[in-house]
Amino acid sequence: MKHSWTFRVVVFAVCAALSAGTARPQTNAALAPPAALVWPVQEALLFDGGGLLAHEGTVKLTGTSGTFALTGLTRTLDPRTVRVALPDGWSLGTFSFTTQWVESEKKAAETEFNGLREKRNAVFSTIRMREALYDTYGEELEMLTANRAFGGNEAILVEDMKEMADFWRTRVKELHYLRLELDLELGELREDMAEWDKKMAEVAARIATPPGSLVFTVDGPEGGSGKVRIEYVTSAALWQPEYDITVNAQGQVEFVRYARVTQTTGTAWDRIGLEVTVGGAVDALTVPELEPWILRAAASGSFDREVRQAYRMPSAAAWGGEADLEDKVSVSAARSFNGFIAQGPVERYAFRPSGRVSIPGDGTAERVELERFTLPAKVEFVAVPSEVERVYQVAVSSEFAQALLVAGEAQILAGGAFLGRLSLEVPAAGDTLEIPLGPSSDLRIRRERDAERSRTTATPLKKRTASYWKLTLENTRKTAVTVRVLERIPVSPLEEITVDPATLTGGTYDPTTGFVTWLIDLKPGEVRTWDFGYAVEYPKKLRLLGM
Repeated sequence: MKHSWTFRVVVFAVCAALSAGTARPQTNAALAPPAALVWPVQEALLFDGGGLLAHEGTVKLTGTSGTFALTGLTRTLDPRTVRVALPDGWSLGTFSFTTQWVESEKKAAETEFNGLREKRNAVFSTIRMREALYDTYGEELEMLTANRAFGGNEAILVEDMKEMADFWRTRVKELHYLRLELDLELGELREDMAEWDKKMAEVAARIATPPGSLVFTVDGPEGGSGKVRIEYVTSAALWQPEYDITVNAQGQVEFVRYARVTQTTGTAWDRIGLEVTVGGAVDALTVPELEPWILRAAASGSFDREVRQAYRMPSAAAWGGEADLEDKVSVSAARSFNGFIAQGPVERYAFRPSGRVSIPGDGTAERVELERFTLPAKVEFVAVPSEVERVYQVAVSSEFAQALLVAGEAQILAGGAFLGRLSLEVPAAGDTLEIPLGPSSDLRIRRERDAERSRTTATPLKKRTASYWKLTLENTRKTAVTVRVLERIPVSPLEEITVDPATLTGGTYDPTTGFVTWLIDLKPGEVRTWDFGYAVEYPKKLRLLGM
């Protein structure tokens, strides 16, 4: 950015306010009405939940003092955060923040409103005239329609009758066309009037809501002229991180980092220098306070979390037993602490776009590109055929820290096509980042029940239900791949119910979760088929659900 956020000379407004009662006597020039300054925002430093805005311009003293009003500011300005940088040898006298119109700006707004009203009234007058003409045409049409029959005792020549009929048809047709043209014109005029009404309402709202104004007095050399820089914090501006993520032809994971910037100061930012920060805030006068740091736990990765959700087992309470111990422990821990849960150590990053940017002031979000980079990652393939018969791509990286990733929304793209959005969560340093990249178009998996082998048999006391499945995995790529295939078999919460993993065909079985995992290596164009099955034995008096 053009300017540093560290000042050579910095004066805090709060200090000026505290010393206002003992300020030096003002000169006559300082007691004069403040000179209005209109300096647009030149730089914005956005952080978590707010922004630090900077204005800069030249002031000229009359005598050794001058009183100025920097106008057109947001009403959400926090006066306690104002900083003023002055030239060498200058000093700040009184300082205040108000929400009121500077008379010249109010008159300009009222003049704008009156101009809009004149244009609106001109359109309205045109509408009234066109409506009157439309009604006149309508009355004539009604008269012609009412008198189209010939009557009376006087004879009418055929030529006269033909002439009258031709006139009637021509005039009626002409009147219909004229009314149709007026209908179209009136529609456009009413749209124009609605647009002028909208603009008038916007200006009226501005007039009814005076902007913020920083009024300050400075002392300096007689007749001096110098640059003054004013900064302040506002809650009317914020940013959120966003990404576009895609996998290129070489299998690399490409990122485009964006800042989604929103500001409601009421004034558009035109070609400003922008900087967005993570974990940073504006320095205050007081020493920061530490809060207790309480750890919170979540699933280790986005894909693990999705798998757990898909394979969530019913709690023991559903079987008439005790509630799940893990759930009880987590609920107990959540209820045992009612204090403040603080954020842990925060990484502090700063990002800047390559050029200057413009942001509307009405809350319309602007997506600003910050940078492009390639994430060191490996693309893995995962299939959960019991849920969806598709093979998914997952980018896995243990070197994500160097990319300075920040949690935010991400768009997943492939070949320029939008596949979906996800919330990108960044794990702890040293952990593994997993990014779902959507289904692969050239890997296919099918899951079919083996009806001949799936059956239920019974003894006098027990039943045995066997289920067998056939899995088929196909690789239509020109390169070899390894696919992680996840399946499940039931897990019994009761001793009376036993589960036998009868056929796993080389899969790794976890008896705690019931998950079975295969790592299948496929050559280009290869198709692999294998079986897996299980048997559940249970008392004959029970009826199992979901088998």
